[in-house]
Amino acid sequence: MKLKIGTHFQQGTFFHGLLLCSLFLIVSCGGILPESEPKIISSSPSEQNNTDFPLNRGFSVTFNKEMEKTSLSETTFFIHETGAPIPLAGKIATDGITASLKPEKNLKFSTRYILTVTQAVRDLSGNSISEVFQLAFTTLAAPAPLSPGSEPNPDAGLDTDPPIILSTSPSNNESGVPLQSTITVTFNEFIDLTSLTEDSFDINKGTKAKNLFLSGRTAVFEPEEDLRSNEDYSVIITTGIKDLAGNALVSDFIWTFSTEDDEEEHEDGFN
Repeated sequence: MKLKIGTHFQQGTFFHGLLLCSLFLIVSCGGILPESEPKIISSSPSEQNNTDFPLNRGFSVTFNKEMEKTSLSETTFFIHETGAPIPLAGKIATDGITASLKPEKNLKFSTRYILTVTQAVRDLSGNSISEVFQLAFTTLAAPAPLSPGSEPNPDAGLDTDPPIILSTSPSNNESGVPLQSTITVTFNEFIDLTSLTEDSFDINKGTKAKNLFLSGRTAVFEPEEDLRSNEDYSVIITTGIKDLAGNALVSDFIWTFSTEDDEEEHEDGFN
């Protein structure tokens, strides 16, 4: 029998990686692991004072650890116009790692807004972010006045570009994939959390997800059980996946990979 600790540590789940970091800290700190505060590690808008934000795009923040879902609400995660403190009505969704906010109505042209996450947002241990997170941005400018007889552009100020898949893990046609691997797909932009389901991110062989979540622009599928040895897998990302403006993938995206031969490893494990 072959001991696969090295492979497991390198190719294991996101949470396995977090566990290893935690164990390292426990040893380094003499057996006492200090409680770390949650942090926002990415967001959309991604930059302070963005000046060309589309009117129809939603908002997203990603944390460095799992958060208490009920702490993310319209009073702790919201946007408002500068000088108008009343938050805009919108719908919030979260998987614990990423939270998204979609306003009920499109934003206004050439208007400055502030995205806010308050200190009332907390992780599963009750720890709050250290300070209020605020990100100011300005929407796209209104188009020039129409000349007589011209038809208005219905898409003016809107994001109409579909999301694009940049990379996958495992990669297409990769072989010898460890059985404990997670499956990930990275997009060129943030996607709508509510569009990420086991129907829109599907793996054959009856593979079910223990965890399915977003980490920034990456969708993460952690299988409920180890993958099967020496198997060919197909993954399909469907047009059910949408970005924060509601644009769907142009077409289904399919790739394949094959897993390692576990029996062969057992034979070679010991002399």
